Amino acid sequence: MPINGFEADDLAVCSYRLPSPVQPWVSGIHIGRVLEPSDDPAAWNGHNSERDYCQLTNQVPVAYCQDDPCQACQDQGGFRQYDYADALTKITAEQAALPLADKVRLFLGEEALARYQQALGPWPPNPRAERP
Repeated sequence: MPINGFEADDLAVCSYRLPSPVQPWVSGIHIGRVLEPSDDPAAWNGHNSERDYCQLTNQVPVAYCQDDPCQACQDQGGFRQYDYADALTKITAEQAALPLADKVRLFLGEEALARYQQALGPWPPNPRAERP
């Protein structure tokens, strides 16, 4: 049953969980899988259900980095969070499987990708290298 425009098992990224386009190397890109909220009030707080909570607050339960953990989540095994539906973007399995550089380009743009690639370069940069 849909919750705030999302179906259980939809893949998504959350806009406020993405790294900054200025420093895209700082954290990983968390890929989330939408979870089915419970309809049982006893399993939530005894008064209303998890689904009621999500509908009232426009949030969606999401399990991040469970299937393909980003570098930041590899040791932790991912996390579960309630994110606002308007901050989530559905993605395809193909997009979720992209290499990190392609995810940076897709979700953060070309300038972020250039910064990401520059950050991966040798350090310190060669000051004697010819400049165009």
